[in-house]
Amino acid sequence: MVSGAHVPPLSRPQLAEARRVRAVELFGQGLSNPDVALMVGVHAESALEQGAQTHGFEADRWTLERVGVVVERYESEIARWVAHEWPRIKGGR
Repeated sequence: MVSGAHVPPLSRPQLAEARRVRAVELFGQGLSNPDVALMVGVHAESALEQGAQTHGFEADRWTLERVGVVVERYESEIARWVAHEWPRIKGGR
């Protein structure tokens, strides 16, 4: 890395993809759902420890694709909250 070089931050889609890729690597290493959730920055209680049916999937089985869908869903919910609710809360001080 060149000293003083600026690396731009990842966009939301890039960050989501990086999390999915990392989750695939960690599952491939045999880590548990809670460990993977912790390492990719998702609360296991709100996503991966619950059954897949809780999140709208027909079968109660987690796949890497389903994990990616749930991670993306929570990221979009957080982004919506930050964009719409946080300014209202902050303005009400």
